[in-house]
Amino acid sequence: MRIFVDGSRLLGLLFFRYCVETVTGSGSLQVNLIQYSNVRGLDYFGSCCERVGITGCVGPCDPYFFVCYRQHTQTSGCLQRYETGAFHDSNTFTFPSDLGNGLSNPLKFSFSGSWPGSFGLETEAWDDDGITGDDKIDVFTYSNSSVAVSNVWASVQLKGRRSTLDLQFRVICDANFYQTCSVFCQPRDDSLGHYTCDSSGNKICLNDWTGENCTIAILPTTETTTTQIPSTMAKNITFITTTEATATEVSTTEISTTEVPTTEVPPTEVPTTEGPTTEGPTTEGPTTEGPTTEVSTTKGSTTEGPTTEGPTTEGSTTEVPTTGIPSTELP
Repeated sequence: MRIFVDGSRLLGLLFFRYCVETVTGSGSLQVNLIQYSNVRGLDYFGSCCERVGITGCVGPCDPYFFVCYRQHTQTSGCLQRYETGAFHDSNTFTFPSDLGNGLSNPLKFSFSGSWPGSFGLETEAWDDDGITGDDKIDVFTYSNSSVAVSNVWASVQLKGRRSTLDLQFRVICDANFYQTCSVFCQPRDDSLGHYTCDSSGNKICLNDWTGENCTIAILPTTETTTTQIPSTMAKNITFITTTEATATEVSTTEISTTEVPTTEVPPTEVPTTEGPTTEGPTTEGPTTEGPTTEVSTTKGSTTEGPTTEGPTTEGSTTEVPTTGIPSTELP
């Protein structure tokens, strides 16, 4: 007969169980046994652990211990109880890391759920006598109504009727539990979350993730430039690319002006030729003056080019001599 199980439903059930377990919380009370001392080697009723000699007890005790963890208000019974191995011929000694009977020092008393903040501890010392029967040596009780979760050890010395017991204790949470061991936070980077945990068990999202379990991706944002445009243009324009024309400065070429020197034509003097005078009989007749011819002065025109001033030519003045007609005197 084959049984088929829906994989998705099985995964869901496992995940539900996982969530329930994380809510309950877990931790432990740790008890580190330090030193035991029974100087006289007496049992609970004042008798020697071994036989009595002339000068007192002959031989030391062989102690072993029952360690009981209970609630603060509890007067009997144990939530958890450990029994160590026997430490033969030892009235005073320091506890090793191996307590015998498969126990390691410190002892760990586990609890589930939130740490209540208090506990009770009862430790009994017994003498291992083998065949003749074991004798109770001492009883040590301790209770504390205000114990916080901490990695720091607290030291106490318990005094019994015949001996003393030095020990340390602390309360710590199991891995991934915080505060009173009821807050669960396990760093992860998968489909169920992307986060680490701080010292209080708060989830710290990795980069680019957000949400309660850091499962919401933060998309990168693109920064855009908004250009304000006149209201007469379309309102729904989001991006405008403005191309600024480059102003090209055209160099101005100045046409140089060449000044043409003015050449002045010197006047030409025409020599005057005086004809010979013939004296004859004096005849007074009309005097005829030859016409005087004035030669106009012509100035050359000045032509202005765009940048060149043309030369100015001054025409020469020719003076025509006046020739007098000789007078003929009639008889």
